[in-house]
Amino acid sequence: MVRLLLCCLLAASLFTSESFAATALDLDNELAYNPSDTILIREMKEIGNDEGDDPTSVGRIPISCVLLDSGAVLEFSFYSDLGFVTVSVTNEMTGQIESGILDSQLGIVNFPILGSPGIYYLSLSTIAGRTYHGWFVI
Repeated sequence: MVRLLLCCLLAASLFTSESFAATALDLDNELAYNPSDTILIREMKEIGNDEGDDPTSVGRIPISCVLLDSGAVLEFSFYSDLGFVTVSVTNEMTGQIESGILDSQLGIVNFPILGSPGIYYLSLSTIAGRTYHGWFVI
């Protein structure tokens, strides 16, 4: 009986540590950019949205972003004409905000930022009312 109890406790502790490791990995994937410096961008949707879109489906996002020059430039690629897009980049460590308006018709647009070390929140808003966001670390 004692052995059974010990086995159950051991199994539970292993499951918990694996779950913790998976959660930590998810957090790393959400905050850090990968070695190619591509920033994961997701569409923000309201709770109860009936459009049926998967909010984590990267294939449907018409924007991609790559961090260039050691964090000094964000390169946006637009895969469809979204009109003018408002971009806001916030350094969560310092509170510094950099914002501007990008013309998606250009296809590829560079957006310079100060690039000081920190965790950054990226927000993009289209004239059609769609909002996209992402996180990255410098």
